[in-house]
Amino acid sequence: MIRFYCECGKLLQAREGDIGRKAKCPACARLMIVPAEPRVPRERRRNRSEEDEYEYDDEFDDRESLEATFDAPPRRSPLATAAMIFGLLALLLPLFIVVLLDRENSPLTFWISLVTAAVLPALIGLALGVIAFWHIGQYPDELHGRGTALTGILAGCLSLLLLGPLALVLTQWHSAQTPTRLEQAKSADQANLKKIALALLDFSDRHGRLPQAAAFRTPDGEPGLSWRVAILPYLRLDDLYKQFRLDEPWNSPHNRKLLTAIPDVYRMPNQPIDERGTTYYQVFVGKNTMFEPPDPPGDGSPRLGLRLVDATDGSSNTLLVTTARMGVPWTQPVDLEFHPIRPLPPLSDRHPDGFNACFADGNVHWLPRDIMEQTLRGYITRNGNEPVPPP
Repeated sequence: MIRFYCECGKLLQAREGDIGRKAKCPACARLMIVPAEPRVPRERRRNRSEEDEYEYDDEFDDRESLEATFDAPPRRSPLATAAMIFGLLALLLPLFIVVLLDRENSPLTFWISLVTAAVLPALIGLALGVIAFWHIGQYPDELHGRGTALTGILAGCLSLLLLGPLALVLTQWHSAQTPTRLEQAKSADQANLKKIALALLDFSDRHGRLPQAAAFRTPDGEPGLSWRVAILPYLRLDDLYKQFRLDEPWNSPHNRKLLTAIPDVYRMPNQPIDERGTTYYQVFVGKNTMFEPPDPPGDGSPRLGLRLVDATDGSSNTLLVTTARMGVPWTQPVDLEFHPIRPLPPLSDRHPDGFNACFADGNVHWLPRDIMEQTLRGYITRNGNEPVPPP
């Protein structure tokens, strides 16, 4: 133990490990440094001007000593720690955004997420780092962590400096990848249409006719469920088909629960998750189409529509299924309305060059975006005898 006197005359003691630390006298609360050697006055001079002068000896007097108290050691500034955390997040989050949202079909979502992940944490880290520096300077005996705050500031600055080059590299990389991704989406879309067309053809082979667009109706004659439900058994989805109540509308309490069970074949490639239950695969409904409402209505469950031989223009020149621009709930009996003199319904714009369309012979063809309206109308109608080029 180290024993020494306070200027107030109290004898104090401290551990040897506290040498050099600031100690507080319990009697007068005066701060002093714990000396390396015992400091013992031989005598207290009565002259007040000389009261604080000491001589040293190897012996202590017998008066009772008090345990010196110490202030808590300086703690790391929580602002500095927060600055470092946000600075490091500003460096790491953009990497996670690139990995997790790399295949996001919305470029705007990707870039907003990337910029937000880099800029927002960086600015917060810079602000907290500056405040931490000031705060530590105001309370040097209580706080430390300048290096931690500096780490946050430098990481935030580095994130902002790297954002520009990173954006440039990613832009070039995305530009190089875009054609490949579009081709992959195009091929996947063709595969979906092919499966749907084969299911419709199998349905026709089994029943002698295609299903009506509103393949099921309620007891009062209102449209109930779509043709997409009717061909489920031909897509090898019998279990899902059996879950529907075919005499209820698509949005009945029971049938509505099955919207989220949409088969993958009815989902477009890279279709957003928030569109769960929505499909863009639709047929043309109207006069002279393959899904022209029969008059009188067909009988049976599901109700039957036209025969493939009713496509007198030729099955290879008559559209069966295509991709619409607007999605609909996949069980709802809603499709593309066609009228001979009204504007055509908008078709898919997911690919800048065109869209896929499946014809009544089961083949899928790529139709260019700039296809003549007259040619497209000729493909939509089944018996117009219009001269159209092969698709």
